[in-house]
Amino acid sequence: MPWHNSRTRERNPLAPPSFIDPCLPTKADKPPTGNDWAHEIKHDGYRLQIHVGRAGVRLYTMSGYDWTERYPLIVAGAAGLTSAMVIDAEAVIQGPDGVTNFEALHARTRNPEARFTGDCLGASAAASSSGYSAGRGPA
Repeated sequence: MPWHNSRTRERNPLAPPSFIDPCLPTKADKPPTGNDWAHEIKHDGYRLQIHVGRAGVRLYTMSGYDWTERYPLIVAGAAGLTSAMVIDAEAVIQGPDGVTNFEALHARTRNPEARFTGDCLGASAAASSSGYSAGRGPA
């Protein structure tokens, strides 16, 4: 599936083996119908993968670049998880009205206010084979 913006994205050659190439959304005029479909709200933030395991917590961009240092609150929250997992997440800053504020997120290179919302992709074989295992927080 092609990327949907003009900037070419290539996987970072330093991305860990546990990195999962992201599925990309497809724009449609209206959502599909039927019981076989699930829908979620698109938050206005940065898409991340959160890797949790015995090696600690790491955050990766859609191309596999390590952004762990940018979002300390997300790292701290994920450190409390007790199983190894990979989470497809969105880093967001939520305003007092409950609406996400992309400008606030984008304006800083390190965002202590950022939180995440996302879907657990599960403890995949890739996550297990790269040293991620259940029961440990950050090193």
